Parts: sequence; C-alpha cells; structure tokens
Amino acid sequence: MLEINKLNKTFDGIQAVKSFDLHLRPGKITALIGPNGAGKTTLFNLITGFISPTSGEVVWRKRNITNMSPHRIARQGISRTFQQVKLFRSLTVIENLLMAKRKGAYEGFLAALGRRTAFKKMARQHHSELQYHLEVLGLSDKADDPASALSYGQSKLIEILRAAETDPQLLLFDEPVAGLNPVMVETIKSFIIILLKQRGITLFFIEHNIPFVFDVADWVVVMDHGVKIAEGAPEAIRDDPKVIEAYLG
Repeated sequence: MLEINKLNKTFDGIQAVKSFDLHLRPGKITALIGPNGAGKTTLFNLITGFISPTSGEVVWRKRNITNMSPHRIARQGISRTFQQVKLFRSLTVIENLLMAKRKGAYEGFLAALGRRTAFKKMARQHHSELQYHLEVLGLSDKADDPASALSYGQSKLIEILRAAETDPQLLLFDEPVAGLNPVMVETIKSFIIILLKQRGITLFFIEHNIPFVFDVADWVVVMDHGVKIAEGAPEAIRDDPKVIEAYLG
C-alpha cells in the first residue's frame, strides 16, 4: 500500500532519517516507536510532503509521491494529525469537521449559486453525519461550541475525527493519546478500532504509550537515531534485546 524505499533526510549535516525502508500492509494498524529525537515525526513529514527527502522515495499505491505537496498527497487518500493539536480555534466544533469534507459537485462558488437546492441538501447530509459521529464520541453537546472551549483530550478526539472525515485510505496519527487520562485513552482506542472496521482504513501511528501500542497495533516498527532497528509483531518487539536497550529499558 505504502512503500518507503531508502529514504534519507539530512538537516545541516545531521542525518535525521537514514536509508529507511518500510512497506505498510493495507487494513492493518502499524505503530512507530522509539526514543525522542529518533526521527519518527520527520518520517511522517517526509511521507506527507511537509518536507522533502535528501534521497529515496515514497510510493503510494504504485505511484511515486516523493516531493508531492501536502494538499496533493491528502487528495491521494493520505491524511494525518500532528503532535500539537491544530484545530481552527475560532470556529465551532462542527465547522472544524465540515472543513474536512471533500468538495462535491455543488460546492464550488458558482456551482453553489446555480444549484442551491442540491448544495443545501448535501450540506444537511454532511451536518447530519457529523452530528452522529459526535454523538458516538459523547461530544454531541459540543457541536456548536468554539473549538477553543474544548479540553485537551476533547481536542485530540476532534482532530482524529476531522482527519477521518477526509475519506482517507491511510491515516497517520502523531502521538494520538499523549498526555491523556486513561478514560480518554480508552475512548480513542475504541474509536480507532471502530473506524478501521467500518471504513477499512489503514492506520500508521507514532506513540510513546507502550501499553496502548501493544494493545492496539498489529505490527510495530522501532526507530532509533534515524534508523529502523526492528519490526515485527508486538510480542516479538517486546522481547527484542535491541529494542529493550534502545528504548523499552
């Protein structure tokens, strides 16, 4: 589904990602773990076009997307979240989610003017779908609140939901449960599992919460100093001496 071949990235003489190879399996949950500074977020930025590699390539469904702009990569079916929540804080929760909806045939300015009935019908449909998803997450009462009024955990949930509303085939989550209380961690875990089962989305995520990683992931990739030092099923990674020495302690 996604192939990363001999990917390298150097910043001012420091090699953040070194000859990195990875093949993601469709429909699976893959975790990327490793110490701070290992190059994990840099790898995500390379995949999603926020930075360009020094060398190597990223191939999505047999198409080379290396150096493609982030918005074009998103249109190919790859969506992501960030370490820091990036909601539009002055917009309401429902408006944040509506921003993620793919444009339809009637959503251009002139098309909306010319076919107002179809436009309004589609807008109502989008609104209804999002209200249902908020209800599932227990946040239906927050729909018309400004995003700035949400708690940190609620903001994380909305950002994850917004990424999912772009209708992606691959989701990249950068530390989805970092700093959250156990109740919110369980909520996000349940939502991720439901999301994948209902929509068949492939998930690739970075996380330092190791119990969460081993509980959710089908496959774990371990990175240290820009290099992939191990990959395998969670039980194999848990007992790998290289991983224990570099990260798990």
